[in-house]
Amino acid sequence: MGGHKGYGLALLIGLLAGTLNGAAFGTDVIDFNADFRSETNTGHSVVALDVASFGDASSFMARVDAVCSVIQHSAPLPGAESVRIPGDRSATRMSESYRHGIAVRPELVVELNGIADQLNVPAPRI
Repeated sequence: MGGHKGYGLALLIGLLAGTLNGAAFGTDVIDFNADFRSETNTGHSVVALDVASFGDASSFMARVDAVCSVIQHSAPLPGAESVRIPGDRSATRMSESYRHGIAVRPELVVELNGIADQLNVPAPRI
């Protein structure tokens, strides 16, 4: 993704999140979805920027909103409903959960009710 610029960005993030702090990098990273036994040695990197150090924070946010709007209103690829910004799906799900409640599988309801019975406590309101 992103051609040579995407490659460079991925390399930089990998070096900051892996190599810099002694964690695994590249082919040494364990796929925790495929290997449940090995230590993953996954690294993390946190970067904190004070936006106000670069200029007016509210002006920056307005520009970010404008960029996101342009991206979201772009033509989607064939077969896609829309173009999303990272976090859009989570925000939509959270909003739906506030309005309609959190969807719980029927099997989980049965399991929770069984646990409540075993502990002699009221079953959760689901």
